[in-house]
Amino acid sequence: MLTILYCALLLSAWISCPLANIDVRQCPSRFQRTEGICIAIEPSKGYTFEEAQSACASKGNNAHLLKIGKESVFNYLKNNVVNNGNDVWLGAVLKNDGGFEWLDSTKCCDPYWLPGEPNNNGGAPNCVNIYRPGNNAGLNDDHCSERKGFVCEIKECTVISNCETPNCTWYGDTKCSKCYDDNIFFKKTTNDTLCERLCDHDSHLCWPGTCRSGLKKNCVCAPQFDLNTNVTSTLCQLNKNQTATIETCATTVYSEKGDAFQSRGNSSSTECQFRGNFFGNIQPRRLVYTFVSSFKVNLTAFGTIPPYIQETRFGTLTIIKKDLGGSETTLLAEHILIDNNQSQNAKELFTKNDNISIPNTTLVDGQIKSFIRKSLICYK
Repeated sequence: MLTILYCALLLSAWISCPLANIDVRQCPSRFQRTEGICIAIEPSKGYTFEEAQSACASKGNNAHLLKIGKESVFNYLKNNVVNNGNDVWLGAVLKNDGGFEWLDSTKCCDPYWLPGEPNNNGGAPNCVNIYRPGNNAGLNDDHCSERKGFVCEIKECTVISNCETPNCTWYGDTKCSKCYDDNIFFKKTTNDTLCERLCDHDSHLCWPGTCRSGLKKNCVCAPQFDLNTNVTSTLCQLNKNQTATIETCATTVYSEKGDAFQSRGNSSSTECQFRGNFFGNIQPRRLVYTFVSSFKVNLTAFGTIPPYIQETRFGTLTIIKKDLGGSETTLLAEHILIDNNQSQNAKELFTKNDNISIPNTTLVDGQIKSFIRKSLICYK
């Protein structure tokens, strides 16, 4: 069995390795990200509740007056919005049953009321605001016709995976200005709405093969190579049907007396095609074999070599010993050729010599055991 491996190095003085990128969550322009949501604050006291709703909705994409969904948002409003005397509308109103609800029809507003609120002061205070009457801040019910500022909430922009610098005006028009490891591991595509993985020196080699537009998803391996790809790697592996050439497979069996019997059908050649059975009245004790194999890779046939491929390595040979009972033992012999001159064909001759002891076996007249051909030694 022969495997082809590729070692890839950047030709520059540094090597960058991709880290686990954090998807950047972005708010539309004119909104700020606070406590996991996107809000815009209008502090000027120029809006009735209805006008605040309209002004907020005009910002687009289902923008609406803020609903306090968690305590950290409430604390942010207390400490950063109303601490300077600002008084702002929130998205909550009084319902016909006498209870208050957020504009999405969920219950409001415990536990955020100011002490003594809601108090229906002056009759028909149907809308909710947050303000600080003294040292304490919280929710208050007030007449919807009063003029106040408001806090608007909007959906965050669509996230572009592996984008380091996104921008948008609303959630559906996100563009990426810069991908993580821009043009090294990722590349902006589809009108800057995606950051896609490039074929690269790290793990998405796609060699021998081609990456149309440089993209990992477009990897096509060269003939005789199979594509092996997943999230972490993109490799072109030599097809299992491609094997080394066995140029010499000489085998000799020695008897207990030292007599030698060669597996050779032609006395002038050790090529595998001339292997043959032999017969003799001996007690075999030792088998000696010599395999000479070769494998040739024409790198120039694969097209232009990517700049991140600096050297090519191929090798790994397996010899299998099989006894007459059918059990097999793998004798692995690793041998790697490093080819740095990729403008020429690369060829490697590999020679393997070994001795195998044969268990003590007594043969009587008329018994025959075949030790050659595929009954004893197999070579891949």
